Amino acid sequence: MKKAFWMLCLIALCIPVVGYSDSGIVAVTAKAEKAFEPNILHLNLEIWSQATTAKQAQQMAAKQYQDLQKIFTEQKIRKEDVQTENYSLSPSYEYNQKTQKNQLVGFKALQTLKVTLRKVELGGAFMDVVATGSKTSGVGVNIQNIQWDTDQRVQAQAKLLTEAVQLARAQADILAKAAGTSVKSVKRLQPVTGDQQQEPHFKRTFALEMASSVPGTELSAGQVKVTAEVQAEYELK
Repeated sequence: MKKAFWMLCLIALCIPVVGYSDSGIVAVTAKAEKAFEPNILHLNLEIWSQATTAKQAQQMAAKQYQDLQKIFTEQKIRKEDVQTENYSLSPSYEYNQKTQKNQLVGFKALQTLKVTLRKVELGGAFMDVVATGSKTSGVGVNIQNIQWDTDQRVQAQAKLLTEAVQLARAQADILAKAAGTSVKSVKRLQPVTGDQQQEPHFKRTFALEMASSVPGTELSAGQVKVTAEVQAEYELK
């Protein structure tokens, strides 16, 4: 038994270690960034309706959707720039203090649309037109949130990715030089993935009923920042 054990140890010691190196490793993270003036505006619209029956709620929401479609046509919004993201039809309950139970009071339909505007300067006026409704009417359109973007994002990220790789190598060279050595080769290189979309400047739910004496909605676009980030490891000499 002991003889077999020592034979196994001897075999293990004779197996070569593949990829072993006395060289050190330096790990860096680099990010390149560029700001753009936004030329795309994404809006999330919510069509809502409240009625005593599910059928009525559906019909009211459908009529509101048709009215929105007319606005989209007038505003020359392309069909591919309007997408239904969610639809729900559910019962509505209210708590009855006498019975101490939830009581069915009707049904509510909700349909969420994502609309893309390619004329950002018309964003405020568009919001004034589409946001309607009140509790008394039982149907309307809410604006859930908006988000700015640029149509140059894809091209910009490709260029920024190259810049980020160059920045990573420059950092590695600086660190290696400070340590009294130099970079031999890249060992690992990968992009840092994640949502690069800009945080929305505007986010709240509301409904507007415009009057001639009320000023129109104005939006501040600011800037859209496009970024590319990489993580890299370099082998040192």
